[in-house]
Amino acid sequence: MKVTARVSRETDGSYWAEVNELPGCFASGLTMDELLEDLRGAIHVYTQPDDARSEQASQPGPGSIQVDEIKVLV
Repeated sequence: MKVTARVSRETDGSYWAEVNELPGCFASGLTMDELLEDLRGAIHVYTQPDDARSEQASQPGPGSIQVDEIKVLV
């Protein structure tokens, strides 16, 4: 699956992004690097089955969606 993240720069210089294909999936960061790291984590948690979300987020659950590419629009 490929997803597209729309990035906005806030008035304080920080960044905010939302993923078009995953409603309610968003991330923020003080720098672009921090935003991208948080975005990867948010996508990972979002794409886990509901029962896996309550467990450790770094462990992919069975039946999780595989995101192969993140396209970032600034």
